[in-house]
Amino acid sequence: MIYLQTDYTFDSAHFLPDPYAGKCSRMHGHTYHLRVKWKVPQDLDEVGMALDFGYIKRLINEYLEQYDHHILNDVMTATPTAEVMVKQIAEELTNYMSNLDLLIRPQVVTLWETESCAAVWERD
Repeated sequence: MIYLQTDYTFDSAHFLPDPYAGKCSRMHGHTYHLRVKWKVPQDLDEVGMALDFGYIKRLINEYLEQYDHHILNDVMTATPTAEVMVKQIAEELTNYMSNLDLLIRPQVVTLWETESCAAVWERD
């Protein structure tokens, strides 16, 4: 099995509902760090690549524009916790790549909200 891994950052603001969130119930921002481990087909191209890293990064950075420098409560349908976000991003990336007829799929998606706190989604 071959996997590729790419990393991204984006900045967004959000707030969480009280009483669960404490100080996070106030609007605040994060520089999110997103890591995607991509499952790739066994067939590599004639150069020996599954897909060019630059191409993947360009596609995903375009996708992330919907979150970058936005208030997540305004652009997500559910409360933007790290757990909700990582699940939604993983599902959207799966559909996004499929709609582009690309064979790579996210296998593991990790979203760090801070340097020490992350939510992880993994394909079954």
